[in-house]
Amino acid sequence: SMVELHDEAQTAFADNTTGAITPTILRSFVTDFVDTMAPAYGAIDITTPQVKALTTTNQILNNYTDIAATVGTFVTTPASGNVTQQLNGRPGCSTRFTFSCDVQGANNSDVTFTIYINGNPTTYAVTTTTTGATNYSAVSLTGLVYQTLDTVVSVFIRTSAAGNFTINNALLLCEYIPVNSYV
Repeated sequence: SMVELHDEAQTAFADNTTGAITPTILRSFVTDFVDTMAPAYGAIDITTPQVKALTTTNQILNNYTDIAATVGTFVTTPASGNVTQQLNGRPGCSTRFTFSCDVQGANNSDVTFTIYINGNPTTYAVTTTTTGATNYSAVSLTGLVYQTLDTVVSVFIRTSAAGNFTINNALLLCEYIPVNSYV
């Protein structure tokens, strides 16, 4: 963390009056710094229209395809609709997620997309009202969560009236936010 780097700098780089700053200490600090600042992400998407039978009950949005994941930090499971951020020994971190999607369905149906973290609904949700089976409505939302456990991010969807809806151009992007992200 930034706090740990600050403490390490104060300890490892005291005034060098005794030759205590060695190449090994400097390399170790620089490696820690780079590891802390390295961006990482995991992303899944739906780029071809998918017809989904939706109801008034939340169900996971799944059957994505895999875009990419930073190995060792993120794991994507497109078929299940999950992006997992792994802490790998960090005490905690912040995850920024961005979701966007186009949806079409029967006229005047409310479609709600909710972000779930570790299987639990969050307050991050967006609702759109469809404008007919030939018109797409676009939704987008971004949020930031702090977690002390591995973070599994997924999107659940529900409608005000059951029916078939088409999902297209969906993207779930999760990013590790390294700067000042945890203490």
